[in-house]
Amino acid sequence: MYELLYAAILGSVLYSVVNHVGQHFKCQDPYIVERLLIGSLFTAFFCASFLTTYNKENYGKLSFLIDIFEVFLMYLCFYYLGFFPQDEPPYSEPKIVYAHLTIIALLFTQLIWRDSVNLNVFELFELRLLFCYLLLFSMILGKGITPILCFVAFLCIGLYVCKPKWYDEFRSKFF
Repeated sequence: MYELLYAAILGSVLYSVVNHVGQHFKCQDPYIVERLLIGSLFTAFFCASFLTTYNKENYGKLSFLIDIFEVFLMYLCFYYLGFFPQDEPPYSEPKIVYAHLTIIALLFTQLIWRDSVNLNVFELFELRLLFCYLLLFSMILGKGITPILCFVAFLCIGLYVCKPKWYDEFRSKFF
């Protein structure tokens, strides 16, 4: 069940989103870059979560319920970004602040999830915290800074998934 849930959800969301993205390009949506950056960031975070926490031995009912809530957050984020066909061109401005708050809610939800499957809740916690700060800065500073902050956030996700040796050595000096 666990192996299918992430793939099924990710596939259905990507299909829905990709199907609708073409309309945004066709209509020259002025917010398309921001929509794609934040949507890609959320998708990468969702994938990184799966890649780094695969532990089906401890996967139970509580973990499944939390996963359902995470899926709800994922759909909600894409809704706030305007990727579901709720409006016709000209497209309204995406609700970026709400999309960011949804991702931040996911960050904290995943801490509860990690605890429910007996994983170390605070493993690489500093990267989660940095990711959260980047989202907050992006909310405060506005859309002009979004590409830069998303790039740094993608680097955080990469460090979280790959856990390079040099980063472990760096961490051991400070944490």
